[in-house]
Amino acid sequence: MSRIRIVSTSLVAAFALSACGGGGSRSASPMVPAVTPGGSNQPSFANTNFAYDATTLKKASFQGNAQIRGFGFDVMLAMPNVGGLLQYASQVSNPKSGEYRHFLTPQQIGQRFGASPASVAAAQKYFASYGLAVKTWPQNMMMHVSGSQTALQSAFNTTFGLYKFGTDTIIGPTKSPSVPANLGVAGSPNIVMWPSRFVKPNIKSSSPLSNAVDGYGPQQVATGFDYTGAYSAGYTGSGINIGVIGTGPIAVTGVDGITIGDVDATRALFGVGGTSHIVLPPVGDTAGGNAFSAGGFTTPPTVNSGSGCGPGGTNPNDGVPGSESPSATCNPEDGETQLDTEQTALLAPNATVEYYLAYNPNDDCGPTGIPGGGNPVAPATCAPGTGIPLQGLAESDAELQQAIADNTADVLSESFGQSELDVQNQANVTSSLTFQQFEQSEYAALASEGIAVFASSGDAGANQCQATGPISSANATCAGYPASDPNVVAVGGVTIPLNATGQLNGPIDAWGVQTSGGTSGSGGGLSILFPTPAFQSGVDYFTPSGELPLSARGVPDVSLVGDPATGVALVVNSDPTLGGQQVFPIGGTSVSAPEMAAMWSLVLQACAQTAACTSKGSGPHPYRMGDPNPMFYAIYGTGTNPQYPATFYNVVYGSNQELCETPGGGPGPTPGPPCPTGSPTLANGFAAGPGYNLVTGIGAPFARALIKTIVGV
Repeated sequence: MSRIRIVSTSLVAAFALSACGGGGSRSASPMVPAVTPGGSNQPSFANTNFAYDATTLKKASFQGNAQIRGFGFDVMLAMPNVGGLLQYASQVSNPKSGEYRHFLTPQQIGQRFGASPASVAAAQKYFASYGLAVKTWPQNMMMHVSGSQTALQSAFNTTFGLYKFGTDTIIGPTKSPSVPANLGVAGSPNIVMWPSRFVKPNIKSSSPLSNAVDGYGPQQVATGFDYTGAYSAGYTGSGINIGVIGTGPIAVTGVDGITIGDVDATRALFGVGGTSHIVLPPVGDTAGGNAFSAGGFTTPPTVNSGSGCGPGGTNPNDGVPGSESPSATCNPEDGETQLDTEQTALLAPNATVEYYLAYNPNDDCGPTGIPGGGNPVAPATCAPGTGIPLQGLAESDAELQQAIADNTADVLSESFGQSELDVQNQANVTSSLTFQQFEQSEYAALASEGIAVFASSGDAGANQCQATGPISSANATCAGYPASDPNVVAVGGVTIPLNATGQLNGPIDAWGVQTSGGTSGSGGGLSILFPTPAFQSGVDYFTPSGELPLSARGVPDVSLVGDPATGVALVVNSDPTLGGQQVFPIGGTSVSAPEMAAMWSLVLQACAQTAACTSKGSGPHPYRMGDPNPMFYAIYGTGTNPQYPATFYNVVYGSNQELCETPGGGPGPTPGPPCPTGSPTLANGFAAGPGYNLVTGIGAPFARALIKTIVGV
C-alpha cells in the first residue's frame, strides 16, 4: 500500500464505524447461497458504494476493452470496528494507557476489529462460485481475488478496459463495480492497475565502480551514529527479526542457485562480523504452477539478468522494469532490495532479516510477436501492454498483510512512498472513513501487535508531489505517505561528514540541494491527511521567523544518512551468474529507513534482556514496544528534556527546498506557486533549526544513548 504503486490507495467509506476501543459488537452477515454464474439464481447486484480509484479513470483516456487471460487484485473487507482498531493502536503504544504494551495476535485483531467470520466465508463462497481463487489472512481485513477476466467481470458486475494516463497504460473497470450488498465487501484499492504508481526514493550519486569501494561502509556508519557503542555493550540485534517489505527480487546465498548473495558479499567486502541472514517468508500460496494458484501468488521466478532483459533490465513483454514485472528470462536484482537488506543486516549484525516478496504471475496475457514467444506463464493472444505479472511494489499490500498474519517481524522497514496529494485526489479521502478502513488499518494492526514501522520520508524535499505519481503538483509543499501515518516513524535524511574511521569531521546538516548539489532532499512537511497526533501535541516547528505550532501531523520524526554526497556503499550483482560484483555510492531516505530499523532492533534486544523492560509487555513478544514515536517525542520533551541532547543530534542547518519546477510536466498537473526570480530558484520548503523541524524531525539518534534512555541499561 502505501506509496506510488500499482496497489493504489484508499477510498471513501459507505458505512458507519465504531469509535469504541478494545472491541465492539457486530451482527454476522448472512451466508450467500451457491451461485451458478449466468443461471437463474444469479444474485441481484446492488451498487453498495464499492470504493475504488474512480478519480484516476475519469482523468484517463479510454482505449478499448481489455483482453487479458487473467489477473488479480485486493478486496477490502468491511471492518465494523476499524475506529476501535485505530484507537487501540494509539493506546497500546502510550505509556499512560492501561492498554500499554498489551499486544494482540492477528487472530485477536480479526476477532475484535476485522470482518466477521460469516462475512469472510460468504465472500469466499461467492467469489469461488465464479471459479475465482481467494487468499485470506486471519486478521480479516483484506482478501486477494484472482482468476480469468471473464469470471472477474461476472463477479464484480462490470467489464475491464484499457486506459491511457500520461504515458501509462492502465487496466480498470468501465463502470462502477458492484457485488451483492450482504457480502461485507467495501471495495478494492487496486482494481485500477498500472505499472508505475510507486516511487522508490533512493538517489545514486555516481556511476557504479566495479573494482572500487565508494560510499561509507557499514563500520563508518556504525561509528558515526554509535551503533558501535551498542555492540560493545552486547546489543547486536540477536534474537530480533527485522522485516522488509519487498520491492523486487533479491539474491540470497543458497537460494535459486545463488552461491554468494549481496548481504554476504558486503560482509566479506568490509570485513563485518556477525550472523545476520536473510529469510524469505512465503506470501500467500507457494505451490507454483501456471494455473491460477490460491489467491494468485506463487514462488517468484529465479533471479537472473539474461539477454532477454533488454536495456536497463526492462521486461520486453511489457516495457516495465524486470524487477517489478519479471519473466522467465528477465528477473534482475532490485537495487532497492539489496540496499534495504544490506543496511539492516550489517548494522544489526546478529539480527534475522525477513524479506517479504509477493509475486503474482496471472496478470500478463502473454502477448505474441515478442522475441522468445512472450511470457510463458500465460500464453494467450492479446495486444501488447494489456497485462503484466506483478512483483514487489505492485503487491506490497499482500506483503503487509502477510507480515501482520505472521507476526514474527519485530521491526518493519519500508523504503518507498506516495505523495499525500495523490492519496487525497485518487481516493477522495476527505471523508476519511475508507482511508481508515484500508490504509490506516494496516499500520494500526502492526502497532497493535507491537511491531515498529520505519518508512522513508521521501527524497523530493518539501515537494513530495512534484512530478511523482498521477497528480503531480509543481512547487506545492507536500508530505509523503505512509511516512505521515501516525503509527509509522517517518525517517528523513542528513548529510554526515565522516572520516575513514567513522569519526565526525564536521557538523551533521540537513540533506538538501545545498549539500548535495542535486535536485533532491529530505522529505518533510505538514500532512493534509492527519491531524496532529497526541505524541506531537505541544510541539512547535522551527521557521526562520520563529517557531509555529504543528497544525497537523509533522514529518519526519527522526533522520539518518540520506545525502548521496555522504551516502553508503551499495553492493549488487555479486554472484557470477548476475554479472559480477558492482559497488554504488547511494543515498536517499531509502538508506535512512532501514538504518533506523536496524537501530531499533538493538533497542529491542536490550529490552528482551532486561526484566524491568519485558515486565511491561505481554504475550509472546513482551520485549516489543509498539510505535516508537511516543517515546521519541517524550525524549524530546519540546527540546527541554535533559535526555534529549544526549540521545539525539539536533540538526540546525540546511533546508528541504527543491529546485523550482515549471508547472505542467505530468498528467493531471495541479500547479503550485510560480517560481521566484533569482538563482538558484527554489520552491517553497522548510528550514532546519533548533528543536523540531520539518526537515530532520527531532534529529539523528545515537544508538547506544537511545538504548540507555529508553531501556535504562
